[in-house]
Amino acid sequence: MASLVHVLCYHRVVADDECRENLPYFLRGTAVAHAVFRQQIRDVHEHFECLDERRALDVLSGAEELERPGCWITFDDAYAEVIHAAAPILDDAGMRASVFVSTAVLGGGALPADRWYATLNTATRRRGTLVGPQPWQYDLDDPNSLRRFVDGPEKRRFLRSSQSDQEETLRRLAAELDADSTVPGPQFYLDAADIRDLSRRGWSIGSHTVSHPILVDLAGEAQRRELDGSWACIKEILGCAPRTLAYPDGAWDEATANRVRESGYDAAVTLVPRVARAGGSMFAIPRILARNNPEFVRTLSSLGSGS
Repeated sequence: MASLVHVLCYHRVVADDECRENLPYFLRGTAVAHAVFRQQIRDVHEHFECLDERRALDVLSGAEELERPGCWITFDDAYAEVIHAAAPILDDAGMRASVFVSTAVLGGGALPADRWYATLNTATRRRGTLVGPQPWQYDLDDPNSLRRFVDGPEKRRFLRSSQSDQEETLRRLAAELDADSTVPGPQFYLDAADIRDLSRRGWSIGSHTVSHPILVDLAGEAQRRELDGSWACIKEILGCAPRTLAYPDGAWDEATANRVRESGYDAAVTLVPRVARAGGSMFAIPRILARNNPEFVRTLSSLGSGS
């Protein structure tokens, strides 16, 4: 038991009265409500040894042992809610977490999935036929149709396409839905001042690449640009290099893991939903995607070692 670490992955922590307008994130499993997050952190504090990045990596590398299972809280995509909603709750619990930043957002960019969701959220045409390799009749007021938009073949194809193809797809989708693909403002993501603030407060800042591509789809040199560019940007902002990378969408293979190692990182985390154990690969650390369920952490603790 002492060598087990539950690495939890969060994305957005949404105000309790704003859940409906952020429905795509909840359907995708990348948002939890504020009250739910507060309860989950209480349960983490009660049932687990709370770890920051340094201790989590020490445990997983075998340099430290724990008397009970540990828990390391992580956030992907650097949403502004991390500092405004999540950090105060973690501060109250005396806990420090990690946030993985796609550094393009620090310069005013937006992640592809967020622009896709923004298009869905602003749609004024609710029904029609989406033209493409697999034309289909959609109805955004039908739960099954909305779920397909959120995580179906159209969105997966969009995420795996080139940047220019993504722009064209968003243009066509916005025209079809009579919508806007601009992410909501004024501050949807953390900025450089925010990550400096979190770092001063004991948080670790990790890399999530530059632009959040699916790394396994890129050739070696393009992978290196994403890995090295994010590493250098974070080092310039903080004065110290990031130790850990989170693979975008959790997608990795051995060749990608080797390039992460060559780029100077000490570890990398996936989205393989298992408990992490000492002795495993430091470049394929499993993480469990947090669910919008107040019982989620208590369920984890009751499972013990899990699978």
